[in-house]
Amino acid sequence: SLIINELEQSVLPLKEQSKVANEYLALEKELHNLEISLTVADLTSINEKYEATSKTLQTLQDDITAFKSQNTAKETDIQKLEAESLLVENKLDDENTKFWHLNEKYNKLQNERTILEERQRLEPKKAQIDKTVLALKEEESHLEKELALQSATINTQTTKLHELEQDIAKNMREEMVLKNRLTILEGTLENDSNLSPAIKNVLNNPRLKGIHNVIGRLISTEDTYRLAIEMALSSAANFLVVDSSKDAQKAIAFLKENKLGRVTFFPLDVILGRSLPASVLEEAKRCPGFINTANNLVTFDTKYQSIIENQLGQVLVVKDFKALEELGEKTMHRYRIVSLEGEISHVGGSITGGYNKKTTSYLEVKADISECQKKLATIKQNLTILEKKDLTLTAELQNLATLTEEKRTSKNILAATINEEERMLASLKDKIAQNALLIEAQVSFKEGNTGNKLLGIIEALKQVDIDKELTNQKINEFKTRKSEIASQIAALENENKKFLNKVRDQEQKMKACEIDLGKMETRMDYLLTLLSETYHMTYEKAAQEYILDLEIDLARQKVNTIKRKMKELEPVNLGSIKEYERVNTRYEFLTNQKEDLLKATEDLRTIISEMDEIMEERLKDAFQKISTEFSRVFHQLFKGGNGKLILTDPNNLLETGIDIVAEPPGKKLNNIQLLS
Repeated sequence: SLIINELEQSVLPLKEQSKVANEYLALEKELHNLEISLTVADLTSINEKYEATSKTLQTLQDDITAFKSQNTAKETDIQKLEAESLLVENKLDDENTKFWHLNEKYNKLQNERTILEERQRLEPKKAQIDKTVLALKEEESHLEKELALQSATINTQTTKLHELEQDIAKNMREEMVLKNRLTILEGTLENDSNLSPAIKNVLNNPRLKGIHNVIGRLISTEDTYRLAIEMALSSAANFLVVDSSKDAQKAIAFLKENKLGRVTFFPLDVILGRSLPASVLEEAKRCPGFINTANNLVTFDTKYQSIIENQLGQVLVVKDFKALEELGEKTMHRYRIVSLEGEISHVGGSITGGYNKKTTSYLEVKADISECQKKLATIKQNLTILEKKDLTLTAELQNLATLTEEKRTSKNILAATINEEERMLASLKDKIAQNALLIEAQVSFKEGNTGNKLLGIIEALKQVDIDKELTNQKINEFKTRKSEIASQIAALENENKKFLNKVRDQEQKMKACEIDLGKMETRMDYLLTLLSETYHMTYEKAAQEYILDLEIDLARQKVNTIKRKMKELEPVNLGSIKEYERVNTRYEFLTNQKEDLLKATEDLRTIISEMDEIMEERLKDAFQKISTEFSRVFHQLFKGGNGKLILTDPNNLLETGIDIVAEPPGKKLNNIQLLS
């Protein structure tokens, strides 16, 4: 009964704890299935978006290629039209010149009398115009060279600007990838994913005082020595540092009470530092591959010096395996030696080495975060430099474009001036020729041939009128064609501008797609790593076994709800389930046994009572028969008298005694015992 009472007092709390633990495990199982299903759904959704975005990106690239091809064709058409326009303009100039020459010829014929005087006056002007035309042509040649040089510079600067824009886009993508990785790594540190549940519970319990952190999180080192320090510490990296042994005792009691696991504690008031003897250190320094003792390769708060020296003060760090063997022989294998590649020579000479399976240690995560931060700083610096260069090149291109336009204008002005000067020169030459004709006419007049010359001049004037009319018609035709070509060029240039705007829009969309692809790649890598490292399964296996039957948003809400419920249930004693089953089984067994015994006792009592009644009835009948028979026999034996049997306790037949009363003839009443 005492055992049952004790078990009854234990089973009720265990029942509650077991109920909470079962509820927690059910939630954990549901969360496990739901999280895997949600992860698979996210991966499937992201992969679909990734493929769609990749197709969109390819489509954009094809569109840009097509636009550029169309643009090239249109530029070729524009060049052809410009060439034709130039040809038409040259022909128009020729016809204008011809028309002008005809007018001049007409005027020449009208004014032959005064040509000689004009020749004397215009002869010096011809030389001056020749000189002016030569100077203008030299200036035009110089401007053409400068225009060609500036066009080449613009093309070079445009190429550089395009390369800069590509570098900026590449740096922005790298920055986005690094930011996502940095977020994941910081989340890993914040969630303590590489710590055991027991350590997490101790660190996260505000009621436990004097708790610092695990040794691995109290030190930092250069990336060169990270693997060696991790191998040297090994499991000691997760030893928990506390102020005193009392603090360790309280934490251990907490772990026992809640059955949360085991933790190794290093009390600051107990642990003493260890160091190498000076002779051993001197011997090690003479070894070529020796670097230093492990405690001198890490940085830490001075208050943890005894802890760090205790774990790393007698660990020698060397460059490679050769140095490890050599130093091990020199120190007679009395000390632990670790190489930068992770090989360990233990005390006594045993060696550990091989491939280091990828793990996520605290030092590695810190090193990755530091590296990511450095890369981000470098990328930001590069982006700043590239953006400044971009602004500078853009400004230079604008300046070059302005200068080129100005020089083109100057060239056009010079070309117009040269044409005007050449026309004036041609006019002067015509006038000089007319002077020659006048002189010839005057000579002919003196010789008596003037009449024939005048008839020839009249015929020539008629022919000049006909030629002027024909030339004027051609001039109008060329002007009309030139106007049509200008309209076509304007239309093509307008289409080209639209194409360029489309190309810019497509390129911006391409950049956005590339950034989205980078984000999706990072997210998919994170989810695949989560499936692999946390749930130990591939995406294909998870996709076959776990199918999400809810909407993704509802599933996320449900995951958050389950996590909140699990948080509310903590701390959970998972060992209470088996303990409750064991205690409850024993309790139920003993209770059933007790009930069986009580029932058996009651049954026995009932049987005994029934047997007592039967025995009383039979005893009563037997007694009456025996008493009657005794009286008869006594009377026969003694030839009279009385003999009888009397019950001492008639109310308790089963325990009563029997008195025999004998009264022979002539005797007084005596007990039968007196007759003996």
